[in-house]
Amino acid sequence: MSSQKAFSNDPSEVKGKIAHAFNEISEGYATNIHNSEKPPMEKIYRMASEMCASVVLRRCEGGSGALQPCKQRATHGVNGQAAKFCKDHFDSSDPSIVDIIGAEVPKILDIASGSGEPAITIAKRFPGSKVFATDNSEGMVNQLNKRLDAIKNECDISNVIPMLVDAENLADFENSSMDAITCTFGLMFLENWQTALKEFYRVLKPNGIIFISIWGPSSELNFFETIDFIGKTMEPGMKPLIKPDAMGSDNPPGITIVETIESIGFCEVQHSFTNVEFLAKSIEDSWVKYVTSSPFKLLLQKLKHKGQTNAEEVAFELYTSFITQKGWVASDGSMSFPENKAVIISARKM
Repeated sequence: MSSQKAFSNDPSEVKGKIAHAFNEISEGYATNIHNSEKPPMEKIYRMASEMCASVVLRRCEGGSGALQPCKQRATHGVNGQAAKFCKDHFDSSDPSIVDIIGAEVPKILDIASGSGEPAITIAKRFPGSKVFATDNSEGMVNQLNKRLDAIKNECDISNVIPMLVDAENLADFENSSMDAITCTFGLMFLENWQTALKEFYRVLKPNGIIFISIWGPSSELNFFETIDFIGKTMEPGMKPLIKPDAMGSDNPPGITIVETIESIGFCEVQHSFTNVEFLAKSIEDSWVKYVTSSPFKLLLQKLKHKGQTNAEEVAFELYTSFITQKGWVASDGSMSFPENKAVIISARKM
């Protein structure tokens, strides 16, 4: 089994730097990524929501008659046990059949939620659930609280519970207490992601599901290829805090995580790929939305502190030249990073 790490430097040192980095960029990230008109990861958030539906909606997948064992292995049974029967079951395609026995409120745990995704997407779809939006960055949790306050009059998101939590130590949550756990592009920020996966297993109910997304190999990540080029041009020998592609650079991408979750005890593992396109109205819009709202902002700050006062202007010129040469700028001035491979992994607790 591969033992690739997302950290390029000493893990214990980097962990604190990552928390600091996200405190620094939290406001820009929340404004330009999660609150943008069409967030690039919107498709991933919807996929996470769909996966949660398998345990949250309580819908029967078909039995052989009324009060016969239900094929849906839901997590909402009496006293925390798996549900066994559906109410007045006749037709598994009947949308009214949603009352699998058990009245517990569904609980979803979102890890590395940042300023609130996919937690808010899930909470909107399942208003009767509790969604714990957790992050290890105090700045991100603060931005989530601001975001919730800003949209509370547009929709009911009172079921979102923001929390400052270390994913490697979920001591705030009891054994077998969660119906689903989501972690979109968050494992790469963890020093010991294997420990985090074991914690996911511990807090999931029997038949509960996990949904994980990571980035694929660097050769299929237009956005990170661009950032890497600018960084290494401006600061030769630079070692980034995080290698976004490290967890997806094995063959096939993500297989190390698949093997790990299987060894922990998860079953019904699904392993697939999808593309995430980063869109922007203009080069300037993409620069603000994606580049200066990412940890790359800290490199610019570092260069300015070292006396390169025009660091941002130089970086923007490099950026414009690079994406133009790649053909990612359209004739109308809009631009996109067209290919960014995401690895999707889901599994169920036995």
